[in-house]
Amino acid sequence: MGTGVEAMSAAGGSNALDPEASGRDPRPDATPEGLRGGRCTVCGYPMLYRPPLCPRCGGSSVERAKFGPAGTVWSSTVLRIRVADRKPPAVLAYVDFDEGPRALVHVHGAEDRPLMPGTRVCLAGRDDRGDPVVVPVAAGDPTEERAPL
Repeated sequence: MGTGVEAMSAAGGSNALDPEASGRDPRPDATPEGLRGGRCTVCGYPMLYRPPLCPRCGGSSVERAKFGPAGTVWSSTVLRIRVADRKPPAVLAYVDFDEGPRALVHVHGAEDRPLMPGTRVCLAGRDDRGDPVVVPVAAGDPTEERAPL
């Protein structure tokens, strides 16, 4: 028999990391002040959730942490097809939040163009469906204030 989550599932145990089984919303907890998650007190690994053990080092102490609200675009794309009831186009980006993890977010204020890697963005909160939303930071703005929506 294996170890970890697979062994728990095979043995009929509960899977605390499965969002559907736990009833937890798997999306990051986003507010204009930043993303809420956890950080391992042993190795410092940042997470968008707070598991009982660190997935990197196995440490058993994961403390509450807040990341952002600013971050840097790692990659971005534009969905030009309808997905569920969302009207295209939709701009998405993977953002490396300052001192935190990478998260998939929706981008407002980019019209129908993907953001270039390295673009600075700021968390604006959640959209009407609960997904995290960022806005590009105004070019040349040293204070990194939010660009207008």
